[in-house]
Amino acid sequence: MTEKVTKDDQPETFQELPVVNNGSISELRIACDEALPKFLTKKLGYQESHQHNDIKLLFGYIACAFAGISVYVSYKMSFEDSKLIVAGCVLGYFIFSSAMTLYTWKIQKNVVFVGVNKESNLKLEVGVLTKAYNPIYQLSMKLTDPKSGKSVEQQINQSFAAWFDQVGHFAEDLFNHDVELLLSQCEGKLQN
Repeated sequence: MTEKVTKDDQPETFQELPVVNNGSISELRIACDEALPKFLTKKLGYQESHQHNDIKLLFGYIACAFAGISVYVSYKMSFEDSKLIVAGCVLGYFIFSSAMTLYTWKIQKNVVFVGVNKESNLKLEVGVLTKAYNPIYQLSMKLTDPKSGKSVEQQINQSFAAWFDQVGHFAEDLFNHDVELLLSQCEGKLQN
């Protein structure tokens, strides 16, 4: 995904800089997606909810349990004795793997962050959308006030070139500034 390069002009400090392949939309998106929760939790005071990941992990663990049972049964029993159990395990694996895929596709969709602000108790949901061969990062935020039930949505479409230089260095401070600006627009609309 990312490779490490060093600044040759300052060997005494030996600062390592991550480099992202500018020709890969997925690498650019991953770099931005990884910076989002770090900034929102550490700098802006949001507590991240891992509900989507927990549900997908549960489906995955159950599917793997079916696979493990199938292997164990086929190891301990003859094929004729175990084929109904193995067939049931294959069906169980298929069902839970499909449930995990459907959950990701229909419920989680493009949501990369869900969190609650520790001070204001506002719920934030951040979604990201990128398309193949289009270097635009579509960032959407939905901010909800649980007391009033009111929610607002804002979105920006920004070229990856605004946050990455020609070599592929990520200007995280510029990215964080745009995220904070979008969030402040949501907060402003929510208060009106």
